[in-house]
Amino acid sequence: VGAPGNDTNGGSAGKITIYNINELLSTSSFDIKTIKVFPNPTSGLLEVSLPRGLELKQINIYNPLGQLIQSSYTTKMDLSMLSSGSYLTEVITDKVKLTKTIIVN
Repeated sequence: VGAPGNDTNGGSAGKITIYNINELLSTSSFDIKTIKVFPNPTSGLLEVSLPRGLELKQINIYNPLGQLIQSSYTTKMDLSMLSSGSYLTEVITDKVKLTKTIIVN
């Protein structure tokens, strides 16, 4: 971050501050491909499997119009009441948010 007119160190000396954001952007502690949403296609129970070190916060199901139609705070959801079609599944953890398309038979 720069502040070109900052006078802290003399007349218009300027200032530069460097922040380390590597930890915020890093996914080195897990591989996002290890987050599984299955079975796909499904006709009933949908399950989410997370690697060690990730904590599930919420799972959301959206219809093709982007409307939220179902949420869960556990790794299993009953989708048997949904009409056949394509839906978006949003998996929210303490470190990452992942969206996958699922098919309901």
